[in-house]
Amino acid sequence: MPHQRRSLPAWIVGLSLLLGSPAASLPAQGARAAIERSTRDWLAAVKVDSIGLTRTDLRILGDVAIEIGTVRTASTPRGGTTSTVDHADYLTVWHRQRDSGWKIVRDMTSPLPRPAAAAR
Repeated sequence: MPHQRRSLPAWIVGLSLLLGSPAASLPAQGARAAIERSTRDWLAAVKVDSIGLTRTDLRILGDVAIEIGTVRTASTPRGGTTSTVDHADYLTVWHRQRDSGWKIVRDMTSPLPRPAAAAR
């Protein structure tokens, strides 16, 4: 069912897109591998403090489900002390499998701008 979140490979790809590695800027061949590689590099450089998903809409249309929501990610550079918080909108397309399970067939994220720092 679409309420079960991403398996690790889809999660890695989705997180990569959230963090600003747009697939459009990667070569068509090997794009998934490039996204996974960049995400592994990012995960080696930061400690993920939290990831929160908030679903705002879910439409089930036969064997296809469309999920829309927001994601909030907080991370701290390894060895650092200041956490960075990022927000994004996401859209996930699920396809019901023959065994009645669900598989993600498309997942995209659109980062939202960070709020401007408060003036001093």
